[in-house]
Amino acid sequence: MINSIYKLFLDELKFFQESSYFASQSMKNQDECGELVELAIRKFLREVIGERFKITHGYIYSSKYKKLSPQIDIIITDKLVPHSLKRFEHLDNLELIPVEAVVAIFEVKRTLYKSSYKSAGEHLEKIFNDVPLSKERQQRYLPGGVELKSKGPITIEGGKYSNPMIGIIGLLHEESIDWSNLPWFVDIIFSFQGFLRATKNTENDSLQIFAKRTPDDKIDYREIVDVCDEGRVKLLKGFSAYLLQYLNEVSGRTFDMNDYFS
Repeated sequence: MINSIYKLFLDELKFFQESSYFASQSMKNQDECGELVELAIRKFLREVIGERFKITHGYIYSSKYKKLSPQIDIIITDKLVPHSLKRFEHLDNLELIPVEAVVAIFEVKRTLYKSSYKSAGEHLEKIFNDVPLSKERQQRYLPGGVELKSKGPITIEGGKYSNPMIGIIGLLHEESIDWSNLPWFVDIIFSFQGFLRATKNTENDSLQIFAKRTPDDKIDYREIVDVCDEGRVKLLKGFSAYLLQYLNEVSGRTFDMNDYFS
């Protein structure tokens, strides 16, 4: 049953793929090509994650550092904390997002060529450093963004980290790419054509998320290539499971709205 559902989406994706190719080649309209691809992928993600989180695009702002990120193709926010400062309806519903609400970001490319793959990594690095984002935050939070704090000798267990998932998504990919040359904080690369590279468990080679890590941690990645129809469905399911598991391990965090509007 679930294989059929994912197969239907891949079939639907062909329309966006052909439309984006037409915009790119026939109309020479790279902006429209990119918008069609982002639209298709955001639609898919909304259908996967349901109502608990929000899929949007736009900019991240940090009141603490007074920094604004470059534009981001896909931002996932935690709806249990304040998660939008402003939506610009006249600009394709771009949103201004408080950094505290961000639980995932993705850079989107129609085709992951060597050049586009490199530019995606550089763009994510600029976002990561400019806002800044972090994968090292040790604090844990309850749903709703309430921080768990130990009191004296009493250690409170549980809670979720607030370090966002970071990845790159493409409709298609070029095979002859050295995928290893990426910023340390990138969790996953996925192509709907049949490629997945994500953090793994070194003991059994299965995919594994790391909701908290540092540049010094030795993190290994698993790469899977399978471009047949059955393989693409399997990888799409694997990507969806990885995303949902990561979102299950993270939370937005509370903040004083006066910091943004004072």
